[in-house]
Amino acid sequence: MAFNLAIGHLTHPGRVRESNEDAFCVIGPTEIAAGFNALLAVADGMGGHQAGEVASKYTADKLRELFTSSKYREWVDFAPERQDYNILVLKEILERLNDEIHQMAGRRDDWRGMGTTATVALLVGTKAFIGHVGDSRAYLFSNGILRQVTKDHTWWIEQVEQGLMTYEQAAADPRKNRITRALGVSSLIKVDRIVEELQIGDTLLLCSDGLTNMVSDAEILQYLGAIPEPQQVCQALVQLANQKGGGDNITVVVGRLLGEASPSGFTTQPLSASTAVSPNSKPAAANPPSGSSANPVLPMSVLNAPETIPSSATPSRRRSRRRGITQTLVTFLPVVWAVCAATFSAYFIATDLRKWTSGEDVLFGVIVGSIIFVSIAIGLIIEIVSTEYSR
Repeated sequence: MAFNLAIGHLTHPGRVRESNEDAFCVIGPTEIAAGFNALLAVADGMGGHQAGEVASKYTADKLRELFTSSKYREWVDFAPERQDYNILVLKEILERLNDEIHQMAGRRDDWRGMGTTATVALLVGTKAFIGHVGDSRAYLFSNGILRQVTKDHTWWIEQVEQGLMTYEQAAADPRKNRITRALGVSSLIKVDRIVEELQIGDTLLLCSDGLTNMVSDAEILQYLGAIPEPQQVCQALVQLANQKGGGDNITVVVGRLLGEASPSGFTTQPLSASTAVSPNSKPAAANPPSGSSANPVLPMSVLNAPETIPSSATPSRRRSRRRGITQTLVTFLPVVWAVCAATFSAYFIATDLRKWTSGEDVLFGVIVGSIIFVSIAIGLIIEIVSTEYSR
C-alpha cells in the first residue's frame, strides 16, 4: 500500500570548510524500482585531498543507479520471497559498496584511506528498513518523542559500552570522534540492520554529524514538533547549525508519512537555488506559531542501541563474503608460504643438521616450511570464515 510522504533535503558546506564531503540520495516513488516506495540516504566522506568527497558521492550516485532500476538485484544473493529480503538488500548493497570503495582507494595514492559513512532508509509501505555504517544518524519522531534509531560507530561510544571509560571521560577524550566503522576503510564491513514500523504523522530524519555536533537532540525535537513542512525543517536545522559555528558539512534529509495515497501520492520538496539558506540568517520557525497546536517541548527518549535484525538462515551463495575471503587468501597466503620455506631453509643450512648438503637442507626446509604453512593457512581460513559468518 502506498502512502503520502513529504520529503525535504538540504546539504551545506558549513562555515569552516571550503568543500562539502557530504552527499545524499533521495528517490521517490516515480523513480524507484518496483516493490519499494522511497529511498533516503546520507553519506559523510572522510579522507585527505578531498578523497572523502569521492567516496560519499560514489555511494550516493551508486544507490541512485541501483534503485532507479532493477540493477540492485545483481548485487543481492537472496531470494525476493524471503521475509527479511528488504533489509538483506541493504546489507548486501552496503557490503558491495564497501568492496568497491576499498578497491578504488588502492588505485590512487591520494585516495588511500578514503571512506564514508552511510545511513540508508528503504521505505516499503509503513516500514522503514535501515542499513547503517558510521556516525551519521537516523532519528524517528513519533507521537512527540524523538528516538535515535542508529548507533554511532565511534571510539568513545565503544569505550563506554565496553566499560573501559565513563561517559564523561570518553566525551572529554580527544579521540572521541574517531570513527570505528566506515565504508571503504577495510575489506570487511559489518552493517547494522534496523526495521522500524511507521505510523501516520511519523517523521524520519537522516543527518550527518555536522548537524548533531552543533545541534542537540532537544533542539531537533523542538524543530520537528514546531515545523510541519519537511523542507522548512531541513532549512531551519541547517541554519541553526551554522549559527552555532557550522564547524563541519551539514546534511539533513527528512521524510514525513502523511497518509494513504494514490499511486503518485508521494511528494518531494527539493531546495531550489532561490531559497538557499544563508549561514547568518535566523531560523524561520524555531517556535510554533501563535495559536498552533504544535508543542515543541515534548518528552524525549534517545536510544543509542538499534534493533538489529538477525539473519537466521544461511543463503546458498554469499558473493560479497566470498569475494573478501578470496582476495585475502590470494594476497596473503603465498607470502606466508614463501616466508616459512625461506626461514626453515636458512635455519637448516646454518645449523647443517645431520651434516646434510645445502641442497638437502633447502629441500628439507621447504618441506618443513610447507607443513607449518599449511597449519597457519588452515587456522587463517577457519578464523576468516568464522568471523564472516558470525556477522
